[in-house]
Amino acid sequence: MATTTRDTCFLTKIPFSLFNTNGKQYSLRNLSEESKTFLWHQFMLNVLLSIPRSPTAVNDAVTGFRLLSETDPTNDITLGQNEITQFQTTYKPDNAIHWYTRSSFFYYVLNKACRMLNNYILVQFHSIINDIDTQLKQLHLKQIKDGTLVLPLTVYREQTQWDATELEKLHTNIGGLKSMNTFLSTTVDYDVATIYATGDNRHTSVLFKITVNKMDTINDKQCQTFADISQYSAITDEKEILFSMSTVFKVISIKAEEVFWVNDLELTSYKEDKNVQKLINEVKNYLYQISDKQLPLVAFKQLFTINSHNHA
Repeated sequence: MATTTRDTCFLTKIPFSLFNTNGKQYSLRNLSEESKTFLWHQFMLNVLLSIPRSPTAVNDAVTGFRLLSETDPTNDITLGQNEITQFQTTYKPDNAIHWYTRSSFFYYVLNKACRMLNNYILVQFHSIINDIDTQLKQLHLKQIKDGTLVLPLTVYREQTQWDATELEKLHTNIGGLKSMNTFLSTTVDYDVATIYATGDNRHTSVLFKITVNKMDTINDKQCQTFADISQYSAITDEKEILFSMSTVFKVISIKAEEVFWVNDLELTSYKEDKNVQKLINEVKNYLYQISDKQLPLVAFKQLFTINSHNHA
């Protein structure tokens, strides 16, 4: 079976981070690097969504595309002038999800920027991220009202190219939190999610089985939204459910099956862990003061780096 560029995007790894909720009282000094990254992404999303939409949003995004290409020599997705021109002339906030699903470079660069924790590039995309998030919230609310979203809901996402270290992280974080640090595309169709699963990739493939048993209140600014985007997606037969950026899940289990590992996850919220919420609020207040009330993305990352060195 031939693999399309969109299929490749659907299969490849998305950036994620873990937070170990073992009941201890945490401080920034004794957090693991993994937990620091988890907090950074939750805080980053809060900041990105609070920045007003830029009148130069499209050109900012193109700048982000090019910057990422320059800083990532391994980038094998060519950003052609025709695609740039089409994006500049046809992109609108209300077709943001369509662009996210139709364009391999659009999907790729957002995931790559989130994986690299590149503050400057992410800020270039803040308007586009806001557009996707806004459209997703609108769909979420509409589909709750019209009955499109019915609970409980189970969706799937397969990822390939895992290594032993990453699998071990999941094994040691059962009961902890897992944040998908970009938008998460999933499908309600198990067969679609596992279409490329073979015995050959048994030790490197992971199937995320995600259960949604409850929903956040939609008027909560930090609500975790998701929606059926099949009618807006460029690939309508994927039966796709898209989750908002940096959605948090509880790690239920990780177990080996015949052709892949299965990671059972349940939609939750960092707000349900008092330690996580306390740390994020403390860091936000502190950085707001030391950054002279400016956007504290860089200071936030520097603070974690300093604390890591001090702790060492």
